[in-house]
Amino acid sequence: MQNKFNHTYTMMLKGLISNSMSEKVFDLFDEMTIKLDSFTLTVLFNTCPRGKCSSIEIAQNLYRFLHDHDKVTYAAMINGFGLNGMDHEAAELYKTVPMNLRDEITHSCVLNTYSHSGLLDKARIIFNEIPVKTVKIITVMIACLSRLFLFDGAQKLLDEYEKTNMVSFVKYMALLYGLRNSRNRILSEKIYNRMKSLFLNQKENLLSGAILLSNIYSSIGEHQLSNDFRFDQKKKN
Repeated sequence: MQNKFNHTYTMMLKGLISNSMSEKVFDLFDEMTIKLDSFTLTVLFNTCPRGKCSSIEIAQNLYRFLHDHDKVTYAAMINGFGLNGMDHEAAELYKTVPMNLRDEITHSCVLNTYSHSGLLDKARIIFNEIPVKTVKIITVMIACLSRLFLFDGAQKLLDEYEKTNMVSFVKYMALLYGLRNSRNRILSEKIYNRMKSLFLNQKENLLSGAILLSNIYSSIGEHQLSNDFRFDQKKKN
């Protein structure tokens, strides 16, 4: 029955937050006689409009309202702070996460926060402290380096990982996204050709890579080349 009530409260709170009715949210808090769960917090925090201080205050109060914090609530809060440019708050909260609750989700959230804020040194410190670097964590760090146009470092990390692990398409896409933003045609073509040789049978995935490369051509004014390349890749698939 508690799950049913939680769902009802979640929908009510979500509607209030979406309409920036923060006072009503806190009024509803006072009326509630059950404990909110981590799912509720995650849904509500994702509802908070980016950059609105009142919504962040609501989320922080929701967080305090929970008696038991788990991996989901920590990750939701860290991610929410990151989305709103509150890297200091995200970092401070991350420090309070018990070691047994730190996993690839909480690690990825704080790395993403530092990445979007351009705080590479802090991201490196967190990355180096992570005992088990999963595919997702490696991908986030590659995206972090690529976002800052540090492609040598991103490629080095990619190459080091592949010495002892299977190749992963998503890591190459993270690198290619950064290259798109830098409009680096030569390196983009090099990475895409490498992807074609490694993932020959993943035609649908390769098409997404081809679209990124065609966007790079367009961004440097090579519109005809972009159209021809995209048409050619679609025909092959």
